Amino acid sequence: MSPVWFISHGAPDLVLRDEPATRFMKDLSLAPVTGLVVISAHWFSRELEINSAHNPALMYDFHGFPDALYRVRWPASSPAWLQQAVQETLQQGGLAAKPVLRELDHGVWSPLSLLDARSEIPLVQISIPAGMDARALWQLGQALAPLRQQGIGILASGAITHNLRALGPDGSRPPSGPRRSFTGWRRRWTVRTRRPCSTIATRLRGRCNPTPMTIT
Repeated sequence: MSPVWFISHGAPDLVLRDEPATRFMKDLSLAPVTGLVVISAHWFSRELEINSAHNPALMYDFHGFPDALYRVRWPASSPAWLQQAVQETLQQGGLAAKPVLRELDHGVWSPLSLLDARSEIPLVQISIPAGMDARALWQLGQALAPLRQQGIGILASGAITHNLRALGPDGSRPPSGPRRSFTGWRRRWTVRTRRPCSTIATRLRGRCNPTPMTIT
């Protein structure tokens, strides 16, 4: 059965740096999979959508970074057979995805250009429907699960905590108390219950994350 990964991709310019996180991603093997379904925290939509571009270009959905970042190229491929497999599996799970033409946001190409530098693994990206609550998103994951038996891996990209307002000067780390409390709670919930969480202490969630999507 193919794996499921959650990658905390950090800032877009991670691809330009040499640090433990980038070295970890370069050393992490995604093989053996025949394809990937990718879900990025940077693509929200009204309804469930699937990127139908076969050779999607890159979206530079950020500003204020070094010029070298805007020159990064990563030749992704999204073949018809993979898109069809994802569409059919979603339909069998009671979900329909609307095909759209879209570039790949940095939540996809930033980590994958390190994980699969030669773009040897085909991928298809699906969106996060903004109207889905924690339970509906959990069901989306369950609908995708049979793809793993077909050799198709599932990769989610984002961050468990994400509050840019809490960053210190020059991007330095904020005090770790709320962040550690939140991530510790999230880890315990996942390991012990293996089901979606619909409630959390408002104080911690508000300081660590902007929306409930990040805790599903």
